[in-house]
Amino acid sequence: MGEVWLIENKDLNVKFVAKNSLIDYSQIFNQKTSIPDEAKILVTLDFHPNIITCIRIDIIDKIPRYIMEYANFGSLRDLMNERSLNLKDILHIAIQICSGMFHAHNHRRSLIHRDLKPENILLSKIYKKNPDDSQTSLLIAKIADFGLVKQLLRTSMLVDNSSSLSFVGTPAYASPEQYRYFEKIFKDSDIFSFGVILFEMITGYRPFFPTIESFKNKKTEINNLIEASLKRDNVNCPPELISIIKKCVQFDPSDRWKVEKESGKFQYFETIKKDLVKIYENHFQAYEYQFDNIPHSSTLYQIRGRSLSNIREYNYAIKCYDKVLEEDPNNIEALNNKGLDLFHLQKYEEAITCLDMVLALDTEYANAYTNKGLALAGLKRYEDAKWYFDKAINLDPNQKYAYNNNGILLCIQGNCFR
Repeated sequence: MGEVWLIENKDLNVKFVAKNSLIDYSQIFNQKTSIPDEAKILVTLDFHPNIITCIRIDIIDKIPRYIMEYANFGSLRDLMNERSLNLKDILHIAIQICSGMFHAHNHRRSLIHRDLKPENILLSKIYKKNPDDSQTSLLIAKIADFGLVKQLLRTSMLVDNSSSLSFVGTPAYASPEQYRYFEKIFKDSDIFSFGVILFEMITGYRPFFPTIESFKNKKTEINNLIEASLKRDNVNCPPELISIIKKCVQFDPSDRWKVEKESGKFQYFETIKKDLVKIYENHFQAYEYQFDNIPHSSTLYQIRGRSLSNIREYNYAIKCYDKVLEEDPNNIEALNNKGLDLFHLQKYEEAITCLDMVLALDTEYANAYTNKGLALAGLKRYEDAKWYFDKAINLDPNQKYAYNNNGILLCIQGNCFR
């Protein structure tokens, strides 16, 4: 729910989506902190080709305003409404969904989507240049709408804080445990939703239309239902793919994929992805679509870094600035912003080194003098800090932070009334 605008950055020649949320999240989740938490989750998801990227977030009047990546080919729902999908398309899209969900599940906050459905799988078409100068179109699936995402707490499980009268998710794709209020939700809830999507891509309809009553009072023979549906519709579906679907949509989470963490990562979707790739390669050629190396503009990293700094996600912001500096080691804005964030992390010596690089490139960059003054003050080198604040003010009389910090230094030195 909210306003969505298609906008274009003329300098980058790139289109984005601007989304203004109109939902009062504090009422839905009964938590006043839901808005900033959601903002942090969206903007700290690293760039991944199979997840819609949030470039920037501003909180205005307690409402989040998002600048998001634009998918130019509609949604999976649009594609399924337009035509039936062949096996190659189905596997290609499913593999990418698994890739995106594996990334989200292994985010540092350990995310659960809770609302996977065809409407939330957006598609982009890109064109790859071949050696003979011809072009091949590639369809990229991108997971969107993390508005209902939940963080998995360190206890390994998560109890939904929603009231017993509310439901989060989309009923036709929600796992049975999402209907049982206050039941623990784990990552295999997303696997159930993925299984429903996979079935629908094959048949054109969902395997069942669940209600709260059916989950509480009736046990459905999932395996028989899936096999009977595919047999009735005379669908040419490989047995290995049927096995994957049946394993995904089991009512009991313990009957779904049981994969332990490996190398500190949850392997559920990675394991499914590997099985899907095997099916693809058994029926077609080697699966060679690699989207992980799709470049992102250094300007986008710069914008995202500033947004992360604004919500105090300094470590993530520095990663963005480092991406900019990989492309342009002398990017003054990235060096200055990185130096300021290193100060916020109390890494004063590293901040000074970074800001000295800025001043070596531009001796009149007032912001760098202010930021170096902050780092020097952090080291309690107050006289040196004051010199840098004064220098910033001489270069730019509008350096309000330099004035403010000069006043703080005077108070520290016992000269509060100067």
